[in-house]
Amino acid sequence: MKLTNIEISNLFSYYGENKISIDNITCVIGTNGFGKTSILNSIKLCLSYLKIDAKSILNNKAQDN
Repeated sequence: MKLTNIEISNLFSYYGENKISIDNITCVIGTNGFGKTSILNSIKLCLSYLKIDAKSILNNKAQDN
């Protein structure tokens, strides 16, 4: 199995729909608070490696829970 893209919608620090493409070599770079860890936690959540309450991961700006 190969991860080719991620779609994050109103999770963690991401508001709205966001699509992130992943190539053979991918580097996630950004300043503090821009969502680098949110990308990794989203992957872990999908793979059931992250056990947390669903309400704690929704973005506060999300209109549709």
